[in-house]
Amino acid sequence: MIGNLTAGSLSGAFTAPQLIAFESLVIAGGGGGGVYYGGGAGAGGLRSVNFDGTIGSTVTITVGSGGATGSVGVNGSNGGTSQIQGDGITTITSAGGGGGASSTVSPSSNAVGNTGGSGGGASASNGTNTAGGAGNTPSTSPSQGNTGGAVTTSTAGGGGGGGAGSVGDASAAGGNGGGGSNTYSTWASATASGENGYYASGGGGWGTGDSGLASDGGGGDHDASGTANTGGGGGAGQGNHPGGSGIVIIRTNSNYTSPATTGSPIRYYSGGYTYYKFNGNGSIEI
Repeated sequence: MIGNLTAGSLSGAFTAPQLIAFESLVIAGGGGGGVYYGGGAGAGGLRSVNFDGTIGSTVTITVGSGGATGSVGVNGSNGGTSQIQGDGITTITSAGGGGGASSTVSPSSNAVGNTGGSGGGASASNGTNTAGGAGNTPSTSPSQGNTGGAVTTSTAGGGGGGGAGSVGDASAAGGNGGGGSNTYSTWASATASGENGYYASGGGGWGTGDSGLASDGGGGDHDASGTANTGGGGGAGQGNHPGGSGIVIIRTNSNYTSPATTGSPIRYYSGGYTYYKFNGNGSIEI
């Protein structure tokens, strides 16, 4: 006897589930820029995680939206999270970029940028040193983003938003946004996405001098929005300058084709891989 079973009474053999190996690129929405000597917004968190999908299961994709522009005394909103979820998969989450800080008009005051995948830049209108928002929040390894720019001088202006590649500039005259990441330039080329091979740069801050600019990766210059489906942070300024929405891309061996998808992902074949690019929410059947 084996427990309450008689040896040999079990029929059939255990069959392990069949798995397909995937790589993923998960980029959240960028934050919205600040106003009134405001800080540029942080880029959406950028993560790449491998996972195994079980044949017959469905994987759900969420693509984060860009954060809204701030108002006087109110920081820009954080971008939305992007995720991959499914049976047997540890959920993969990238955090939205931190909104850029906004100063008040009267009395003048500074504000700290929001924390996020990458942090929002600080604002300044009274010359006091102020910190940018922390990036990589919540913490992931490898890091999903960088800190927003601080304000460190007496001239009114805001720091640049953090990017996936570097921190935002600390400049009271309007700091440049942190650089995007070109680690996944092959993915960008294969799927016609990103900006010149980069994703997730921070937005530029706004100030009394030469206001901040954004580098490649979809972040907005001062008074400009982040670019859709890059995770770029919105630039600071006096108009409407939200963050760019995120993007989720998964790839696997080029011999694989999904039986069914929702959300109209675009499929590409390149370099021995099949890519599925999601610019919005959807799912893929494994």
